[in-house]
Amino acid sequence: MDMKFHKLLIMILMLAALAVSSVSCIEDGVSSSPSDQPAFSVDTLDLGVVYTSEPAPTRRFTVYNRHSKIITLSNIEMRGEGSDRWRLNVDGHAGNSLTNIDIRPNDSILVFVETTLADVGRPGVERRVAHIDFTTNGVTQSVPVAVSATDLARLGGCVIERDTVFSAAYPIHVADSLVVAEGATLTLQPGVRLLFHDKAYFTVRGTLISEGTPDSPVDMTGDRTGNVAANIPYDIMASQWDGVYFAPASRGNDLRFTTIRNTVTGVQVDSLAQLSLRSCRLRNAAYYPLAAGQADITAVGCEFAEGGEGIVYLRGGSHRFDHCTLANYFLFSAIGGPALQLNGFSDETNASDAPLMKALFTNCIFYGLGFDLTDSDFTDTGVNFERCLFKSEASECKNFVNCLWDTDPLYHTERMEYYFDYRLQPESPAADAAQESEFTPVLSPDGDPVDTHLGAYPPAPLSAKN
Repeated sequence: MDMKFHKLLIMILMLAALAVSSVSCIEDGVSSSPSDQPAFSVDTLDLGVVYTSEPAPTRRFTVYNRHSKIITLSNIEMRGEGSDRWRLNVDGHAGNSLTNIDIRPNDSILVFVETTLADVGRPGVERRVAHIDFTTNGVTQSVPVAVSATDLARLGGCVIERDTVFSAAYPIHVADSLVVAEGATLTLQPGVRLLFHDKAYFTVRGTLISEGTPDSPVDMTGDRTGNVAANIPYDIMASQWDGVYFAPASRGNDLRFTTIRNTVTGVQVDSLAQLSLRSCRLRNAAYYPLAAGQADITAVGCEFAEGGEGIVYLRGGSHRFDHCTLANYFLFSAIGGPALQLNGFSDETNASDAPLMKALFTNCIFYGLGFDLTDSDFTDTGVNFERCLFKSEASECKNFVNCLWDTDPLYHTERMEYYFDYRLQPESPAADAAQESEFTPVLSPDGDPVDTHLGAYPPAPLSAKN
């Protein structure tokens, strides 16, 4: 027993000596040379557009020690006007003034930055720059942090009861609901941005006029900015707000160059409501970007994309779609149905005494993941397709005239790179394949007619690369 105890004691003493030696080595390895300085993964950390009085999305960058000894960041501090509104987290230590943060040799730490900015106090964007000062061995280096600050106009439980015009002076934040009462008209001027909070909704019982232009589109989206995780932006996430609902009494609705995105259901059009869409983009919906029942819809030069259940759902009603793109590369769940889902177009598909559907699709593209079209017989119905491109295989008949079957339109989209660009590649079979339209020319963002192309001509890709 004594011998075993003696050996155990020697082993414990040896381990203790080794530990002391290791600590001593580490302590002896701390640099005090002014030439040993950290390196940074960014020259300037740009937070992009930040809404004042709202918490900005958190951004991060990396601080590297590329030397053979430990370096100690003896002081880290925010500097500049409004620096007290910035918050730092450096290697797990929070505050806007920190001391004595070590970085081991050939290692790195992360710095997280966030802010809630004071109001600008006027329309437009104000560029603001603060600095994070890092002092190491008596030398101070700075990383600028830049933001484009803009104030918000704020709405909560808003009911428009008389004719009203929203200007683009400020982005408009809708906390819970925006309702256009019956008999009232809401006009959205070019460049208006409506930012909807979680579960917020937009109901139109009267009339909505959206006057977007190629240079100043109207944008309706969620109020989240930044990335969900890594390089996945909120811009491509569905279910951020409920969407736009046109009630049965709603008439004369006209949306031009308008984007509606990140919704549960993008646009719902109820019985007998009327809606005209021109060069619009409805996308990123958990269910459908566009759903209508017994309504009257005209869509020209529009992009409908990314829906969990499908892209366009129509039940009964009277519809005219020309130069539209229906594309589904939805990321976040299995796609529930075909891109174009039609109901109420025949006695077999009509569940009520409502009139049967009348619909004409010309110069449109139906392509993406999953099926493109409801699997039904459209013979002797009021549903017709002329000069359209389909993913599926079929043959010409009375209801399908001069169509391109089993044909890839050659988008620029790279789904797994979160890059959604539905413009056509130069060699696309959909280029120069359109027929003459009864509508006025469909315009590109430059104002040039693009009637010769099938599908829409979206103004720009929606992308994590933007």
